[in-house]
Amino acid sequence: MFEINIQSDMVKVMKGFSKLDRDSINRAAANAINRSISAGKTTAIKEIMKLYNIDKKYLSDKRSKTNFYSAITLWRSNKYSLTGKIRAFGNALPIICFPVTQTATGISIQVKKGSSSTIKEAFLSQRKKGDVGIFARGKYNKGVFQPRFHRVKPPDQPDTPITKLTTTSVRAMVSQPAVLKAIAQKAEQTFPNRFKHELTWLVTR
Repeated sequence: MFEINIQSDMVKVMKGFSKLDRDSINRAAANAINRSISAGKTTAIKEIMKLYNIDKKYLSDKRSKTNFYSAITLWRSNKYSLTGKIRAFGNALPIICFPVTQTATGISIQVKKGSSSTIKEAFLSQRKKGDVGIFARGKYNKGVFQPRFHRVKPPDQPDTPITKLTTTSVRAMVSQPAVLKAIAQKAEQTFPNRFKHELTWLVTR
């Protein structure tokens, strides 16, 4: 979670707008905060896409048939609470969210740009209700996948467990130092100018 601290900027900008009442100033500050965190979110998505081979739709907080993951969201400010937050949620993303190639030995995946790895014995499959993903025989135990190399059930029963494989999360991608630095710079650069713009509009309207 990234949070903007605006106190010092508010003091500097407000010097030229002493005639405005507190309610108006708070509304202007809230609008500026919201514009700043929105710009920060856009920057976060751009920076993540520089580092990772991921489609923009998986970084959005809009749910759809192809995106079931709560990703980057905004905690908006109002005149009663001058706090704005950029929050990254979500479980580990399915491997299918990244470029994959079926090989003779398994699945080749490219999560980060410029690198790839192979998951042996994994395979691309479409399960129930059109659920396409990368699967492997085995299951997760405390977040670690434990592959299964032999059948554990009788031949007349399904060859399970078979599990959809996952990888990094949006939260982990946002937490990359380069991404956090870019978010902070963008949000903190945006706020003073936007706050002054909002105050000027109130004075001149």
